Amino acid sequence: MVVNHWMRMSFEPPHPGVLDDNGDAANARDLGERRERSVDALIAELESDGEEWQRLLGELGEGDAHRHLPTFPLSLGEYLRLMTTHDLDHLAQMRMALEEQR
Repeated sequence: MVVNHWMRMSFEPPHPGVLDDNGDAANARDLGERRERSVDALIAELESDGEEWQRLLGELGEGDAHRHLPTFPLSLGEYLRLMTTHDLDHLAQMRMALEEQR
């Protein structure tokens, strides 16, 4: 849910172990950290992340699409294309979870 690691790592040093995480482990950790939060708190976090995404994307130039981190297999452009569908998948999961609670 937080602004994706690639974007953060493009502008600041990575958190130790970030690149060692597999997606399922990271998702489980993130879910565990947010499980008890209210819907309003989750919405506020998503809105804040969206603002941070916009700020970071605004700092990119045309040549940045081909940037690579030394230990990450995708370029920034490839990662951003992948994350578009990834985030939509998580949004669908959140909607289903909310509907199940009603």
